[in-house]
Amino acid sequence: MTEVQTVAHQITAAQEGAIEPAIPILEELALTPYACSSIEQVSGGFVNFTFRGFLSNPLPNGSSSVIIKHSKDFLGFIPGVQLQADRCQGEQRILQALANGLSPIVHQNGILVQTPCLYHFIPHLNAQVMEEFPNVTALGKFLLSPDSNKLSSLLVANIGRALGRWLTTFHDRSSGPGVVQEVGYNEKSRDSMYTLVSGGVTKAMDSFPNLFYGRAEDFRKYVQEAIYGEIDEASKSIVHGDFAVRNILISNSAATGEQGILVSPIDWEVYHFGCIEFDLGQLLGDLYTHEYFKGVSSCTALLQGFADGYKPLSKKQLSSVAVYTGIHILAWGPVVMAPLTREQEEQLVSYGKDLILKGKEEDWGWLETSYIGPIFRKEAV
Repeated sequence: MTEVQTVAHQITAAQEGAIEPAIPILEELALTPYACSSIEQVSGGFVNFTFRGFLSNPLPNGSSSVIIKHSKDFLGFIPGVQLQADRCQGEQRILQALANGLSPIVHQNGILVQTPCLYHFIPHLNAQVMEEFPNVTALGKFLLSPDSNKLSSLLVANIGRALGRWLTTFHDRSSGPGVVQEVGYNEKSRDSMYTLVSGGVTKAMDSFPNLFYGRAEDFRKYVQEAIYGEIDEASKSIVHGDFAVRNILISNSAATGEQGILVSPIDWEVYHFGCIEFDLGQLLGDLYTHEYFKGVSSCTALLQGFADGYKPLSKKQLSSVAVYTGIHILAWGPVVMAPLTREQEEQLVSYGKDLILKGKEEDWGWLETSYIGPIFRKEAV
């Protein structure tokens, strides 16, 4: 019996459907250092299947398991949004560049911010084999768990500060033409993401037309300019493109306040050459929705720390941050926060709308006292 047959034999009938997409990948890995003795599904859905492979032999670094990510074609819930399975080819390029020094490794106040390494790529199967960090959870899931309440405000702020410092360095390192040439513009994934968020805003407007009475045309113009308009030179960079709390891992040990807490940005498949404020807006919008619609009080300290850790921005960039935060709230909030009551969804859409209008019209008094006010109190000289 071959090793792959042995692995398949260990899978119960109930699991067969879940791991079936991984079988050809296991066959490819059988004669590599990443041959697996068993496998389990970590997540699976419309876009990707993710598996944990338990290695037949530990790697030189001592790792006994890896993450196997298998990409699929995906037709989204927003008309016109289609993700091709070969987007993983772009992701493997950016992961390789991150491992070669594009991504900083930040050590600060007992927090380590680091991206996982790409070990192996199987292009014809749209599969990547990556480093697995042990005992971690998606930050979004962690924030919603009882463990989140055990964190001190100081520790949460330090986590945010380290993440802000990491993102600053990544954006600064990624702004040069050499980096863009190395990893590519990733236009297809960029355009899919832009179509998705633009469609999400339109859907929000259609759901609550009364909120936009008398301002609908201005509002649509502001959103289209932000998504498809010319990017300010100081803001041009390779960006993560989906910098949400669901795409950031954190050590489970954070709940006990231990030193050496790992924070790791993952899921780079929609990275693109774009505007740094796009990343900022998504994280800030995520923190707002988690605090106000899921009751996660620690988000305020995380936001304050992140704002402190990220570099100062110009007035023009700060205006853009507000607009992108509003866009992400409108596009992602109703989906990520579901289920919401009609009243809650209206509150969410109203706040996203206000951020876009106030940001575009540079109402600094309103912005500085808003939920995301900490980012506006750190202007570049």
